[in-house]
Amino acid sequence: YTISGLPTGLTFNAATRTLSGKPTIAGSYVVKLKATDVFNAVTEIEIKLTVEPNTKPSIPDFSAPMAFKSKLYSFTFPAATDIDGNPITYYLDSEILSRGMSFNNETRTITGITEATGEFTCKYAAFDGIERTEKQFILLVDPNTAVQTTEFETIKLYPNPTTDFIIVEGIEIINSIEIYSITGKLVGRKIVNHENSATVDVSIFPTGNYIIKTITTNKSYVQQFIKQ
Repeated sequence: YTISGLPTGLTFNAATRTLSGKPTIAGSYVVKLKATDVFNAVTEIEIKLTVEPNTKPSIPDFSAPMAFKSKLYSFTFPAATDIDGNPITYYLDSEILSRGMSFNNETRTITGITEATGEFTCKYAAFDGIERTEKQFILLVDPNTAVQTTEFETIKLYPNPTTDFIIVEGIEIINSIEIYSITGKLVGRKIVNHENSATVDVSIFPTGNYIIKTITTNKSYVQQFIKQ
């Protein structure tokens, strides 16, 4: 048996009469299969073969929380989906990986302690063996020691979600409030005159998720809110 006209990436095993491999170029192909017997009699048939285009992996939207200097950080990225069923390999490209952080591509988790501060551009990628999908985001590493708040702690945030304003209340004296986009970019700041509550106008912000950092005399508290 011999064959011709195969798309790139496919091979033919004459002994088992088997096609195998991963075609790399989508399209319609006319494959010619020829059978020759011991008397050199030949039979040839044409086979129409269609290679569908590969679909890139799809990465869901995500928001990586802010990191803090000298504090253990850990975040697990969402898994990508591949409708073609191809196995996916994950990558993370960023300068922060040379500054104390590491990325485990099996668990999709970035973790570590960094002494660096500032904004770090990161690219989270999923590769299905054919095509790569990337999502870029900014990881903000704050120089201040901060406390991630819960509803049981000392800072209250309401209404959440909100459309026009958000109120921050606490038992501690508030010095200032900073608002960051979910990518870590500072988009707003309010100085508070040493009071334990403040109202922040967020009406001009586009809809989406935001990070609000409440800075008191002793600590910083980080929460998230939704602008509708």
